Amino acid sequence: MRATSPTLSFPIAVCVCLGGLALSEAAAPKAEGARSYQGLSASLSVGKAGKAGEPVEVTVTFAAGTDTHRLFNPFFNGLLERPGRLVIRDADGKVVNTLFGSHEGSRRTPGDGDHVRLPAGGFVGVKLKVYPLRKAGGGEDLPPGKYTMQLVLYGSLLSLGGKEDAKEIVTTERVPFRVSK
Repeated sequence: MRATSPTLSFPIAVCVCLGGLALSEAAAPKAEGARSYQGLSASLSVGKAGKAGEPVEVTVTFAAGTDTHRLFNPFFNGLLERPGRLVIRDADGKVVNTLFGSHEGSRRTPGDGDHVRLPAGGFVGVKLKVYPLRKAGGGEDLPPGKYTMQLVLYGSLLSLGGKEDAKEIVTTERVPFRVSK
């Protein structure tokens, strides 16, 4: 007899009020398109286009193919190190900002509850509100126009350890969105 663990899925709303990492601190992601790692993939969807200065709702979904994975901070809790970056590009493909980077302020020590077991064939997701600014930490609003977002996830998502924590392991497709006046 094979025992299985139930998989629960539920929406979690997290508001990220200030965007993250300055461009000088983060290199543009190496991957142009979607990339998976040991059966783990991620998808990104962008809600209704917003006006300049308003948040944009994004949904991040993690899916496991054939292997079970232990994910660290898949809900992007701002009090913990975030396992990835949200890269914003203009219509020419130039990186204009990278969100979810390091920030000053309160932090807490990770605990067992900060990991989520994602069984083979399972998925888990989170809805986030982000402000896609031109500069990190409350910079200018993006001017009206066409942009893309791409989620780049690092080895810290799987707690790979050491230098592997900073290695890009999973990326999503670039998802278009528009900022209006």
